[in-house]
Amino acid sequence: KRRSVPELRALVGSVEDGEGSLAWVDETGALAELPYGAHGVGAPLVLGLLDEAYRPDLTRTEAVALVRRCLDVLQRRYALN
Repeated sequence: KRRSVPELRALVGSVEDGEGSLAWVDETGALAELPYGAHGVGAPLVLGLLDEAYRPDLTRTEAVALVRRCLDVLQRRYALN
């Protein structure tokens, strides 16, 4: 019997000295720094919105509003409570 090799892909965020960072690690261990990201089955639904609306100079209020827009897209698509 052949066993499948587990795969791991991770979106990793951190904060150091008040500065946030985000990185993607793929199944080969390659690391890519990202300005924003989404992971999982809902990622294709929100990445277009993030591509359109993300700016490096977003205020905290604007960033929270963008996250809420992303969650709204997911809620409408998946009918989440």
